[in-house]
Amino acid sequence: MLGVNFNRASADAVQALHVLTREARQVETRVASGLAVADPRDNGAVYAIAMGQKSRIASYVSIAEGVSRARGIIDVTLASGSAIADILKQMKGAAGAARSEDLTADQRLALQSDYDALRSQIDRIASSAQFNGASLAAAGGRDLDVILSDLRSSAMVQQIRSANSLPILGTPLRVSTTAASAQATGGISSGASISSDGQFVLFTSTASNLVPGDANGVADVFLKNVLTGEISRASSSASGQEGNNVSGSYAGAPSDGRFVLFSSSATNLVPGDTNGQQDVFLKDLQTGAVTRISTDATGAEATGGMSQASSLLPDGRTAFFASNASNLVPGDTNGTTDIFMKDIQSGAITRISTDSSGAQAINGGSQNTYPTPDGRYVAFISAATNLVPGDVNATFDVFLKDLQTGVTTVISDAVSSGVPANGTSNSASITADGRFVAFQSTATNLIPGDTNIGLHIFLKDSLTGAVTRVSTDSSGVPASGGLSIGPAISSSGRYAAFSSSSSSLVANDTNGQFDLFLKDLRTGAVIRANTDASGAQATGGDSFLSSFSADERFIVFSSTATNLVSGDTNGSEDIFLREISYASTGIAPGLSAYVVGNGGVTTADDT
Repeated sequence: MLGVNFNRASADAVQALHVLTREARQVETRVASGLAVADPRDNGAVYAIAMGQKSRIASYVSIAEGVSRARGIIDVTLASGSAIADILKQMKGAAGAARSEDLTADQRLALQSDYDALRSQIDRIASSAQFNGASLAAAGGRDLDVILSDLRSSAMVQQIRSANSLPILGTPLRVSTTAASAQATGGISSGASISSDGQFVLFTSTASNLVPGDANGVADVFLKNVLTGEISRASSSASGQEGNNVSGSYAGAPSDGRFVLFSSSATNLVPGDTNGQQDVFLKDLQTGAVTRISTDATGAEATGGMSQASSLLPDGRTAFFASNASNLVPGDTNGTTDIFMKDIQSGAITRISTDSSGAQAINGGSQNTYPTPDGRYVAFISAATNLVPGDVNATFDVFLKDLQTGVTTVISDAVSSGVPANGTSNSASITADGRFVAFQSTATNLIPGDTNIGLHIFLKDSLTGAVTRVSTDSSGVPASGGLSIGPAISSSGRYAAFSSSSSSLVANDTNGQFDLFLKDLRTGAVIRANTDASGAQATGGDSFLSSFSADERFIVFSSTATNLVSGDTNGSEDIFLREISYASTGIAPGLSAYVVGNGGVTTADDT
């Protein structure tokens, strides 16, 4: 008889080893996949990564659901539009039949009844064109926001609007205030620009109470977070020391609140500033680092002239500025102000106020830049006479530079003729694709039959060459009795804004001041934007536009008016922000029933 010695302790150990091996393999599988780690003790780093992946996947699911919802709403809207188009064809047929002279009264009444029934179907179709309770077709519908990315960027939200919409202005918000919302005292605030998403506003102010420790007694540059109310001074050194001379923000829009571009005559913002001139600086508000931009490719400071900040691309990498320094690029011998583009990472600098062959501008200086967000096109102002052939008007014109091809074209010339403007043109704004450029001009030969002398706003289609006047009322009548200045065009090119002292653009304009106007370039509708929350006109001072946000949801402007917000008692120019939303007027707004009778078919509305 064989005997087997059984060791209970060894058996328990082997069994435990099997269990541990099985659990270890499970953990290895989870860690390798990165999809699930049961506990931080398995692997703390991978556990954190896995949780982040789960969060990201959840956000992607939400984004996909939002896009699907938007697609459903758009599909329903398109289907309703197709159905309404079919009904309009039937209505047209009924209206045509009613014109027959041999119809009896009863036959006409029958056609009228059919026509009215078809008309009522349009309202029912539009009102029922809903998907998950949202509608773009019915009157009263609001904007549809679709989340396209879980990353914070200007492309994060896509806004979908009805083809027929009216702007609705939100309550004005005073931006030039302290973190505790106290109004600025002891100075004026101006020169505002806005980030692509409307959250951050950059402006210049001589007020001394916006941040603690402001004791330099000169203008500084401030950044306001509209959502949190937080305000910081951008025109300071990396250590936070305030500038020892005047600083200004000009048009250096903040890059999503991290990078800001500004000009300053201060000598203590960066080491080695010994040129005694105004320079251009970039501030990284996240790290505090300050970089002088107005230098040559080797980093040598500008000599022989001052530099002024102009524009910063949304990526915070490319800056544009004007300078009459002569040492920033080789061969700068024209002795006048030029426009430069600086690659902040590499230090490379390019002069862009040149003709299509790269020849430098002569007989006049250049100023201000208005680039597209991708940096492909940039509009600028110049009095140079050699940037394009035939420029003989000896005054400032608006030019467009294609930085990919190097081609320079003039924007402020007569429609499709190439004839130079017979007046001064400047202060421009450009759409995101570079196709449309808005500008102000005193010229009277930009459009046919222009007899309205003064300063007006025009829009140039750089693709077709067409020029239209923007500073008109909703019926197209040019502004009269005042000046129109400071144009801004939205990124899509649908909306334009400008300031005007004319009282003829909207009804009941009796304040005798520069007001801010918002115009729908598709419909021609014009509204006044510098009103209080109730719609009452501004009193006590002028209002001037600064810019749209890239998503077209906000406008920022300066005003000395005292009634736009409650408690405005500082008697100074302030910065204001206003949100713009849009309400649908319906897929077939204003469509009324035709009246069929012996006199034929008549209506007040055109289907």
